[in-house]
Amino acid sequence: MTKKSIELSDLPPEMLQLLVEKCDFVTRRRLRASSSLMYEVVDSTKLYIQSVQMGLWDKNVILKLAIKLFEDDYTLNFGESETGGTRIWSDF
Repeated sequence: MTKKSIELSDLPPEMLQLLVEKCDFVTRRRLRASSSLMYEVVDSTKLYIQSVQMGLWDKNVILKLAIKLFEDDYTLNFGESETGGTRIWSDF
């Protein structure tokens, strides 16, 4: 008899939320993009951000998020694209 492998989607939402709570910011973003189920689970799981810094540099808005002070920080840059929309890029 062969064992069926367990998929993330087989787990109850409460357990998925416990897993997501332990993930760092980048992993949460990747999980969120992986499926509609994970999108909902990640969005319904709280993320504590200790520090948010916002600045303006050469017509671009820079947003720096610190999840754990002096350990992890993530930078998002927002600027105008060639077509007039908003271009978002990050350092992670």
